[in-house]
Amino acid sequence: MDKIRYRTSFEVDLSRYTHTQSPRKLPENSQPKKYTVAVMDSRTTLTNIVEQMQQINTMVQEVAVRLHEQETAPRQFTMASPAPPEPPVQLPDKFSGDRKRFCAFREGCKLFFRLRPRSSGDEVQKVGIVMSLLQGSPQEWAFSLPPSSPELQTVDGFFQALGLLYEDPDSAANAERHLTGLRQGRRPVEEYCSEFRQWSGPSTWNDSALRFQFRVGLNDRLKDLLVAYPTPSSLEDSMTLAIRVDRRLRDRLKERGTSDAFRPSPIRVTNPSPSPPAIPPSEEPMQVDSTDAKTRRAYRVLNNLCFYCGKAGHRVRQCPSLPGPPPENFYA
Repeated sequence: MDKIRYRTSFEVDLSRYTHTQSPRKLPENSQPKKYTVAVMDSRTTLTNIVEQMQQINTMVQEVAVRLHEQETAPRQFTMASPAPPEPPVQLPDKFSGDRKRFCAFREGCKLFFRLRPRSSGDEVQKVGIVMSLLQGSPQEWAFSLPPSSPELQTVDGFFQALGLLYEDPDSAANAERHLTGLRQGRRPVEEYCSEFRQWSGPSTWNDSALRFQFRVGLNDRLKDLLVAYPTPSSLEDSMTLAIRVDRRLRDRLKERGTSDAFRPSPIRVTNPSPSPPAIPPSEEPMQVDSTDAKTRRAYRVLNNLCFYCGKAGHRVRQCPSLPGPPPENFYA
């Protein structure tokens, strides 16, 4: 390197310190030799400084490029999406020890915990929620447990211990007994299906037995309509078919009721009752002020007779027995 240029435009010419020819040997203590060594040391130092400056310049350029890329790049904000709101599920009614309601109470609590996990908390908090829904004997039993009891550590363990006291031990037999006597009657088939599902769960019957018993419980009118359809292969298909046919039947009955309302009623022909014997007309003209004038007038109106002479075939204006025009109040 012959020249080193600084930013202050100061140049150092080192060519004069380089020699193409081998230098002349000088004495050890000669002054030019000392200068030559000093210049060579300075040259090495300057070379190192230049290399360091180049490295620093490269690093500065890299930093500048990165800053420029960050400024020009579009800003992307990554925000955590909020958790979806929990559905408005209500807690079941309080349990007071009724064995028939224990299964519904347990499943209602589990449904609440499953759909609202943030509101339910951990296992110990879930047990506390269940305990707050107890009253009477179940509540006394739960409060008598020590805090370190295994039943209070998990909600499943708590329900298992509570079920030993209040769950029906013969639930399967009772369910099968209810299914045997269950009938649709006059209610819609949807209500019958709902009650049938309620008792089919605890039973030990297979799908074929449940399907047979379901058909037995339907009313006769619906059974007659189901004869025209193929036999379903499962209980679900049987319920679906029964609901569809029952709805069509009810719609048809409504249509018939509407058409009957607009149908004209038949005309009833009644035989006329025999008319009472005619009262023979009086030989004298009727007097307006007689005591039986109203009775005679009513009779003559019903039998289409003349008001004056009581004979048929003409009106009072054409009555031949009338000597003159009738008085003004004669028709009153």
